[in-house]
Amino acid sequence: RITGFAHCTQPGAKMDRELETWLRAGSPPLVFTLGSSAVHIGTDFLRESMQACERLGRRALLFTGSPAIRAGLPETLPSHVHAADYAPHSAVFPHAAAIIHHGGIGTSTEALRAGRPMLVVPHGFDQYDNAERLKHLGVAHVLPARDYRCDTATPLLKDLLDDPRYAQHAWRCAEAVHAEHGDAVAADLIDANLSARF
Repeated sequence: RITGFAHCTQPGAKMDRELETWLRAGSPPLVFTLGSSAVHIGTDFLRESMQACERLGRRALLFTGSPAIRAGLPETLPSHVHAADYAPHSAVFPHAAAIIHHGGIGTSTEALRAGRPMLVVPHGFDQYDNAERLKHLGVAHVLPARDYRCDTATPLLKDLLDDPRYAQHAWRCAEAVHAEHGDAVAADLIDANLSARF
């Protein structure tokens, strides 16, 4: 049985006030994150992402993951760019216009729950498979990490933002994910199987 995803969002997970204020002060941004597996090699990814947002005339929220990666970016960022080491994806993603991420299963699921189009930039492990599945659902474009540059990402992001079908598919997926209760379904199945044996 496929039970659905077991979400591990912490109760009351919130973003800090500075980030919340920035999000509310303008249009929905493009959110860029490399999760936990690729975050420490993300300086070039974030620089190229900033350039893409400038070309598109869009705001950008960059998850840097660490002070070291933040130090690789300009000390003073343009007003349309905000950088944060981390914030709960469940709190931030619903504010996004689109989410650009590495394709890790946790980040992918939170992006699906938020009902937002995605540009998936896989680096390794299961991320390539997850990326293809998201593309098949009609919610994402895929751009391998080795090919990620401003000039390659910009047209894909423009298509995600301009073609309403991506947002429509994303909302349908969000409805399905919100209807899942994977942890409860899995627990009930385990309990029923154990009970049947004793």
